Amino acid sequence: MAIEVGQSVKFPFAGKSMEGIVVQVHPKTVVIRADFPKHKGKIVRRQAHELGDKVETKTSGGLVKRFLEGRKRAKAEKVKAVKKAAKEAKAKSKGKAKAAAE
Repeated sequence: MAIEVGQSVKFPFAGKSMEGIVVQVHPKTVVIRADFPKHKGKIVRRQAHELGDKVETKTSGGLVKRFLEGRKRAKAEKVKAVKKAAKEAKAKSKGKAKAAAE
């Protein structure tokens, strides 16, 4: 059974088993909102394997790899654009310096 948002789960806390509702699911961790005696609505993060269920998210499989490749490509394009703008600014300032010297 896969862990889903809104599902009620039991998790280990201080040697006891507490119950809470899943707020977020990440590839390896699960964020849970639980009501403790003195702290209602406390947010707790637990490893998915501690809950004993399999976590299935949109990031499973090849989607993560494609996402990371896309981010890498976008970063490279941004670096190129910044270098090009710096080169143009440098050429522009050289042109102004030559005009001022004449």
